[in-house]
Amino acid sequence: SQSFLHGDAIDARIRWDFSTSGFDDKDWQKVSTSPRDSVKLVAQVGPKVQKTDELPPREMWKLDNGDWVFDLGQNMVGVVRLKIRGKAGDQVTLRHGEMLNADRSVYLTNLRSAKATDKFILSGGNDELEPPFTLHGFRYVQVSGLKGKPSRETITGVVYHSNTRPTGEFSCSHAKLNQLQHNIIWGQKGNFVEVPTDCPQRDERLGWMGDAQVFVRTATFNMDVAGFFNRWMVDVADAQLPDGTYTDVVPDILAGTPHKHGSPAWEDAGVICPWTIYLAYGDVRILENQYESMCRFIDHLDRMCDNGVHPDFGYGDWLAIGSHTDKQLIGTAYSAYSISLMRKIALILGRHEDERRFAQLFDKFKAAFNREFVTPAGRLTSASQTAAVLALCFNLVDEPVRSRITAWLANDIATRGVITTGFVGCNLILPTLSQIGRDDLAWMLLTNEKFPSWLFSVNHGATTIWERWDGWTPEKGFQDPGMNSFNHYAYGSCGQWMYARIGGIDCDEQFPGYKRVIVDPVVVKGLTSAKASLEGPYGRVAVEWKISGGKFTIKLTIPPNSTALVRLPGEYVSGDLDASVPRHRFRGRTVIDLPSGTYRLVSSLTQ
Repeated sequence: SQSFLHGDAIDARIRWDFSTSGFDDKDWQKVSTSPRDSVKLVAQVGPKVQKTDELPPREMWKLDNGDWVFDLGQNMVGVVRLKIRGKAGDQVTLRHGEMLNADRSVYLTNLRSAKATDKFILSGGNDELEPPFTLHGFRYVQVSGLKGKPSRETITGVVYHSNTRPTGEFSCSHAKLNQLQHNIIWGQKGNFVEVPTDCPQRDERLGWMGDAQVFVRTATFNMDVAGFFNRWMVDVADAQLPDGTYTDVVPDILAGTPHKHGSPAWEDAGVICPWTIYLAYGDVRILENQYESMCRFIDHLDRMCDNGVHPDFGYGDWLAIGSHTDKQLIGTAYSAYSISLMRKIALILGRHEDERRFAQLFDKFKAAFNREFVTPAGRLTSASQTAAVLALCFNLVDEPVRSRITAWLANDIATRGVITTGFVGCNLILPTLSQIGRDDLAWMLLTNEKFPSWLFSVNHGATTIWERWDGWTPEKGFQDPGMNSFNHYAYGSCGQWMYARIGGIDCDEQFPGYKRVIVDPVVVKGLTSAKASLEGPYGRVAVEWKISGGKFTIKLTIPPNSTALVRLPGEYVSGDLDASVPRHRFRGRTVIDLPSGTYRLVSSLTQ
């Protein structure tokens, strides 16, 4: 028997290969489809799910009940290959989990109803067994039924995910951020399996739209996800409801249930993801292909919202700790943002009448945001970091309100010293702080090791991104097992800031696909070097910089047919600049426009 969620059961005494042309299927039941006539089969597009790596166990130990536990050292998605010799008819059972209980047995409670168990009946010879019809999310494997002491060759972790080739690399002088980057990449691997899932281990594994939209920008740095998202956006349009609502999960596995679709920040993925893929790869076709679907969505927003104010429903700032953000504020802000993106998309596609309509609609929603969620004193009705970053990042407030919200946000972060956002604000808070000139606060949040923080889980042995800030704490142990994944990628959305501001590689919205590269690395206390590269549509972009002896030295590679806008800290001192290359000073930095090529530039750190 086979089950994607529960696992495989294989009897090695039965030798048959259904994948060969000579296989006799006379005893198989006839395949039926439902509905039979309405299903249209089309050719598959996008990268296939494939085996990409193999992991040997790092450690193994025996439990009091006789079971053996193997630690692969990495939370992964895939299966275990079992190599064993035993008596014919002996059964070996493998259970898969992400964490350990206090007695060092495998923690399974957070899997909910998913059994995540493979059972093998041995043939009596040398068996090499690998489940073909399931995938598990796990780091630890608990094996029962072994006779004698196993070796580290007994099991091998076989990693599977959609074969999106790696395109980006990032490292810096902060060792724990390098581990965080490692965790982000493995979270992306484990959850980019045909569709962008929320988690790979429990009885869910759904294509949640909100998770995808907060992470998509980071995903484009790490791997080539153009084909992956182009394919998934076809699914998004297919799942769209007749009234224009985008479903919260795609494919819509919740169809026929009482679930109410259209949650703010979740359904907005239908616009945000195509826009982000266009920015990263410069291919306008995803905008063209999704345009009619996105227009239906915007029309739905306008009908649903009361004079620009979104109804009070949805997930809010999912899993925020220490703050609350009004759901109507979130919905109104995200609706305005999606409309603002549609205005840009219409302009790119030459839909000038639509562009004018979207401009007017954005003004309507922006006015509603200020009317409903900004007090006469210029404060937001929700005193939360998420509310502030939505207002600032989405350009929903003007002066002097903008300055007041900016000051409030900086003071709140400096006073608290920790992040309080959930999924909705986590990808925006660091870029917003840079936008308002507070790289120091962004760096403080990113490198904070107190709870809640990105490095809290790193300090407690995480090898992927946790679903919750408090998935496990020394004081309380495991969180509610009803919803406590240790392989979610949403909070890994900080990766976009790490590439863009620490690594110094970002794209220019006016010249997408890294036709023009923005090189603007952050200089903050505690960071002395960084290296980042990206295989983009025009070739390899590479930045490597270090601080030494009061000087900032940077090496750049800009691919053919691209240019770079470079911002150096302080005064330019020396380098490979031709005398004809213009440069100027702006706010203490030296700004240089560079053609393609390889450069070494040095500047002082004097502001």
